[in-house]
Amino acid sequence: MLNEDKVRLMSRMAMFETREGKEAIKIEKYTKKDYIFIQVIKTWVLSTIGFALVFLLALLLCIDFISVVLSAVNLSVILIAIVALYAACVILSVMFARKEAVSRYEEAKRLIKKYRKYVDELDVMYSDF
Repeated sequence: MLNEDKVRLMSRMAMFETREGKEAIKIEKYTKKDYIFIQVIKTWVLSTIGFALVFLLALLLCIDFISVVLSAVNLSVILIAIVALYAACVILSVMFARKEAVSRYEEAKRLIKKYRKYVDELDVMYSDF
C-alpha cells in the first residue's frame, strides 16, 4: 500500500532535483574555497581571451590611427597603457566573479539544507516500518 505522505515528499524531492536543486547539487560537491577558486580561474581565462579578441579587433579597425600614433608616441608608453587596461579589466571581472561565486555557493548550501530536510523526513518515514 502506498503512503501518500511518502509520495508527496518524494515528488517534492524529485521536483527539487530537476529544478533549482540541479545546480545546487553540482556546486555542493566542492568546498567553498575550491568552488570560488575554479570560478575565478575560469573568469580570468575568459577575460584574457575576451580582452585579446577585443584588442585585436580594435587594432584591425584603427590601423590607420595606430600607425600615426606609433610614429608620434613612444612604444613603451603604449605598451604600459595596454597592460594597465588589461590588468584593470581582469581585476574587475575577477572581483565580480568572486562575489557572484560566493553568493551562488551560499544559495546552493541553503537549498541543499532544504533538500537534506526532505531526506531526513523520508528517512524517518522509512524507519517507522
